[in-house]
Amino acid sequence: MRNQQLILILLCISSISFASTSQKKAFSIEDLYKIKSVGAPVLSPDGTKIAYTISSSNLTAGKSKTEIYLMDADGKNQTQLTDGKSSSYDPIWSADGKSIFYSSVANGISQVFRYNFADKSTKQLTDFSMGVNEPVLSPDNHLIAFSSEVYPE
Repeated sequence: MRNQQLILILLCISSISFASTSQKKAFSIEDLYKIKSVGAPVLSPDGTKIAYTISSSNLTAGKSKTEIYLMDADGKNQTQLTDGKSSSYDPIWSADGKSIFYSSVANGISQVFRYNFADKSTKQLTDFSMGVNEPVLSPDNHLIAFSSEVYPE
């Protein structure tokens, strides 16, 4: 009985190692570019939704893009919030949870936008020629602080 168990265990181990060695493949740069990265999760003020980003890369074009997604806190009902035409990132919930502020390079330079859930509209809020990075909202959502790279002439 003990010998049968030992033989069964050895057979299982050898079949597992055989299966894993027969499927090995070097990880290529093409494989790396197929991986999507999830980041910047932000919980809504009422705790029912999560805004987050998904970044993907295109090897042939040599570009990457980040989009903002929304899902329920239980992981259901995933939807893409931004249009997919340009990179969007840094999601921030409004204090009342009725809108999301985010950065986007929709017009070639990073600016702050607001997505309103009530009418599903998007509005550009900033128009700073040097671009807007890492926006932070005041508690009443009336002021936006941000950083920008400024190059003196």
